[in-house]
Amino acid sequence: MVENILGFALKDIINVDIEELLFMSYIDAMLSYNKSKKEWIDGDQYVWVCYDTFLKAYLCIGRSKRSFREKIQRLCTKGYIQIAVVRKGGTYSYFAKGIKFPKRY
Repeated sequence: MVENILGFALKDIINVDIEELLFMSYIDAMLSYNKSKKEWIDGDQYVWVCYDTFLKAYLCIGRSKRSFREKIQRLCTKGYIQIAVVRKGGTYSYFAKGIKFPKRY
């Protein structure tokens, strides 16, 4: 029997679809990657994710940027991730692990 998907235990990812899991996996990887652009905001480490870059890397998702942003907003509402919009020389979306972000195995 399958016990995890993308390193997340099934018991920890109730009501999360595969696209959301893929994005959470991406955030987790980018937070660990030394060369990613990170910011400390209110005591939490956030990583910058460009929606266009993510959607090009994962063509299998096949969503528009707008519908994908809505899906990400649902992850935030569920408590899996946190979003911070930073406006410095442009508008950038930064993401951090939320209080319900599951551990990876």
